[in-house]
Amino acid sequence: MLMERDRHIMRFIEEHGMLTIKQCSQIFFKGSSRAYDLARRRLAKIEQMNKDIKTMVNIYTKEKVYVWNNKRASIHSLYVYNFYAQLLQSDCKVLEFIKEPRWLDGKYRSDGFFKIVDIYGNIRILCLEV
Repeated sequence: MLMERDRHIMRFIEEHGMLTIKQCSQIFFKGSSRAYDLARRRLAKIEQMNKDIKTMVNIYTKEKVYVWNNKRASIHSLYVYNFYAQLLQSDCKVLEFIKEPRWLDGKYRSDGFFKIVDIYGNIRILCLEV
């Protein structure tokens, strides 16, 4: 049986194309002493129940990656989402996240753009280049 949290996890995979067990534990099970194990079991259940979610193993990190519709997860994208997961795990609030935004009429592209509220209540703009 799928729980509400499982639906949020599936929506994340659909919107972002991929999710590792570690990222899932940081985003959806933060604060739990068994976060990694819980994330691993829930992702396995989700994969079993949703034909659009498949797994692959990243050849560089050897991490199991859950992907949407057999999308390939590049090491580059994994690093961007690792950073995103770290932000969500911290006490920062992510107001906006854009993967690979284009700047100056498309001449330049960064890996990620983040607008966050830090732990002191300050709004910060982060431009990520991996």
